[in-house]
Amino acid sequence: MNLTETPISSDTVYDGKLLHVLRDEVRLPNGGTSHREWIQHPGAAAVVPLYPDGSTVLIRQFRYGPRREFLEVPAGKLDRPEEPPEELAARELEEEVGLKAETFTRLGETYPCIGYSDEVIHLFLAEG
Repeated sequence: MNLTETPISSDTVYDGKLLHVLRDEVRLPNGGTSHREWIQHPGAAAVVPLYPDGSTVLIRQFRYGPRREFLEVPAGKLDRPEEPPEELAARELEEEVGLKAETFTRLGETYPCIGYSDEVIHLFLAEG
């Protein structure tokens, strides 16, 4: 069964420095139409630094939306569309916790907000 929704038109609702909010009209699989509001995001990379003893490093970050602190792995958004996510992961590891790694292994990617955003986070393991 085809579940694909095809864009018909798109209007920018908000165009910010980081996020772009759009309202699209889409054609549904059954031939009808509907609207989708979604956030366009440049993407990000996150890196899990792993020491030989199995320990890692987390950083404490305040996140404005939920208005609280979280423990997170080093991560950051892609500044340029052509920036390789592995380079971003290496840069964030050094900038946020002062570490450099010998190897970066791609762990995959995750879409943390699939109901309303195209954000993708590229995940890496850093060793050495």
